[in-house]
Amino acid sequence: MSFFRKSKTFWTLLSFLTFLLFVLAIGFKIYWINIFVIAFGILINKIGIDKVNKNYKFERKD
Repeated sequence: MSFFRKSKTFWTLLSFLTFLLFVLAIGFKIYWINIFVIAFGILINKIGIDKVNKNYKFERKD
């Protein structure tokens, strides 16, 4: 499992899955699913952003 946590592909696919879940929730008007979208977004932001974008911390400082 540690391989997936370090993998750029894993975090990128999780980001796309989160966006797809958001679009489906809005499209089918099942708004409570957005609770999971928010949770995934926070998870991606806290843990996965370093793997997806290596220069993220440097870009935020500017």
